[in-house]
Order: sequence, then structure tokens, then C-alpha cells
Amino acid sequence: MNTLLSTLFVPLAQNGRSGFPSWVIFLILLVLLVAVIWYLTRPKKEAAEAASPEAAPEEKVAAVTATAVETEAAQPEPEPEAEAVPEPEIVHEPEPEPEPEPAKPDDLKKIEGIGPKIESILNAAGIITYTQLANTSVTDLDKIVRQDAGITIAHPGTWPKQAQMAADGEWDKLAAYQDELQGGRHIQK
Repeated sequence: MNTLLSTLFVPLAQNGRSGFPSWVIFLILLVLLVAVIWYLTRPKKEAAEAASPEAAPEEKVAAVTATAVETEAAQPEPEPEAEAVPEPEIVHEPEPEPEPEPAKPDDLKKIEGIGPKIESILNAAGIITYTQLANTSVTDLDKIVRQDAGITIAHPGTWPKQAQMAADGEWDKLAAYQDELQGGRHIQK
């Protein structure tokens, strides 16, 4: 072991001019550098004492007094008291009306040109009643059935008119109108 240490330190000791190894000087400088960095980055003594519970009682009183003075200075002056205003009456808000029950689906197949498949497509699009069908434009119906669902044989041009008659309960008028239709379209005579 002794020979191992001597083989490591003898060449280092021979590098120095005065016989003092240069690595020792480097080590001393390194320790000094670490000490300086520690000194510069350590918390200030005043902050550490103020935070410590072992601070002198006089210092605690002075710190509390200074904090109280700063707090009072930051608060606005109270406004002069106004005449007493009577409290408003408590107004109870009316209870919200219960949400209306969802509309019961109508049998859209009673409309000339609508079969089970098209009815299911319309229901999936949110059209479940005659009123909803009557209020939907022909352009929107065409998009829902023909473009989106790909049923090109459907012709929704008369569906809103038929649905309005059904919604109004005009079944005789609807039956007479449907006699003029074939597959939901006007017959060319």
C-alpha cells in the first residue's frame, strides 16, 4: 500500500518548483472558492433571526409593531356612517318550471314518401314530430336524407306541407293531397 501511495504522490511532488505539490495549492483554492460561494448565497442573518422562534422578545415586539403600523397605513379611512337603510324585503324567486317532457314521436311514415328507413334517418337527425318536420326546410331535408344518408330515390319536396297538415290534424285534407302524389312527388298529368 505504501508503494502505491508513493507512486502517486512522488511525481506530483516533483512537478512543483519549490517542492510544494501543485495539487495542494489547487485544493486550497478550491476550498476557498466553495467558502466564498457559501458566504454569498447563505440567508441574511437578520432574516434568519426574525424567522427563528428564539429571537429576543424585544425584537418580536418591534417586528409586530412595525407590521401593525404598515397594515394600518395600507387600510383606507372608514367612510362616515350613512343613515340606516331599511333592509330590502326578501323576494323569493319562483321555482323554475319543470322541463317539458320530450315530444312523443309521431308516425312519420304517414307522410307520403317516408318509409321506415327514412323515418329512422329523420329520427336520428332529431326530427321526431310532424311539427319538427313541417318546420324543416326542403334543403335541410334533402341534405339529411339524400346527401348524408345517400338515399337518392327520396324526394322531400312535399314533406313539410304534408307534415303541417298532419300537425294541424287535417287528416282528410292530407289524404286528398296525398292522392295527388306518388312517392311524395307531384304526379305529372
